[in-house]
Amino acid sequence: YRLDMDRELVQQYAATGVAHIIAISGLHLGLLMQALMFLFGLFRYMKDNPRVLSFIVIIILWVFTLVTGAGPSVLRAALMFTVLLLGKVIGREGNSWNSLAASAFMILLISPRMLFDVGFQLSYSAMVSLFMFSRRIESLLKTDNIILKYFWAVFFC
Repeated sequence: YRLDMDRELVQQYAATGVAHIIAISGLHLGLLMQALMFLFGLFRYMKDNPRVLSFIVIIILWVFTLVTGAGPSVLRAALMFTVLLLGKVIGREGNSWNSLAASAFMILLISPRMLFDVGFQLSYSAMVSLFMFSRRIESLLKTDNIILKYFWAVFFC
């Protein structure tokens, strides 16, 4: 949506570094998913029907993805979370590497030119790096704090 913004405002955002803060990313979608799973999990009906919970969360994630413009990182995250949640529905344990590969395959199946999009390349490069190094970093930063462990798992695993 930068084309619709005032050129001076865009330059001010870039100069102050605020553009990265206000950009919608896959992290935002992950936070939304975790918040929805927690909030809906408080309802007894949802707790007793995890399939219904997963489908409702998937629908809300895709609405959010489409409303925010379906940028490469948000699209990647939406597909990854969809694959992981659908895996839960059929009783399978999720695998981050497989969901990452499946999301790339689906995006490139629909739009092969996306391979040359810098946002696509950076999003997948960042995820590969996180998957490769998060365990090593986690082993260096041992903690017994349950809250810190939870946020580490949400953000990096």
